[in-house]
This record gives sequence, C-alpha cells and structure tokens, in this order.
Amino acid sequence: MMSSGRKAIIIEDDLKQAEIFYQALVLVGFEAEIISDGAAAALVLESAAPDLVLLDLNLPHVKGEKLLEQIRTLAHLKETKVILSTADPRRADALRETSDLVLIKPISFNQLCELAARMFKN
Repeated sequence: MMSSGRKAIIIEDDLKQAEIFYQALVLVGFEAEIISDGAAAALVLESAAPDLVLLDLNLPHVKGEKLLEQIRTLAHLKETKVILSTADPRRADALRETSDLVLIKPISFNQLCELAARMFKN
C-alpha cells in the first residue's frame, strides 16, 4: 500500500512483537519506526510529532505510563493517537481513559492492521 503520509512510532522492547507491529502499520500506509527503549523514546517524543504511537507499558529505563503522560502533556502531541499494548489487563484498565485504544497481548497482525486503519479512516 502507498504511504498515507502518516507517521507511527512503535515503542516496544520485544523485537519480534515490534516487527509484527511494524509490518502491520506499514501495510495500512504508515511510515513507521521502532524504538525499543523508554529513555530513547522519551527523547524522540520531545521533538517528533507522530500521528500514532503504539506503546508497550513494560519498557527498559522509562515505563510506558511515564511516556503516555509525556505524550498527553506535550502540546505538539495533542493530536497523536496512542494504542497501548500490554499483557497486564489491570495496568491497561488503569490507563484506558488516557489512551485511545488498549490492546492486550498477544496482538495479531490482522487485528492491528484492522484497528489502525479504522482509527485513521477519513
């Protein structure tokens, strides 16, 4: 599929899972990048303005909750949609209000393609 001009950042430390997310988002038209460390993601988010962030909660150095808080407080990210990805349903429930979508792992390739495409339908 042609790129839609939309950008996605995948913040996930499980590289196999990150690759599945990457392939799914590229398939539905995103230009995507993978960041596997919370501290590196925090630095990138200071200046990047992606349309979508796919955010794992359990990350090295800076946890996903802190990154979600950062995304929700930075003015240049106010339009950014956030999909949380976690294996912990309790943590997910606690963050449902501040995220756009919460997915409980394992997340399938097809599920992510469908949901990401639906979130950005014009």
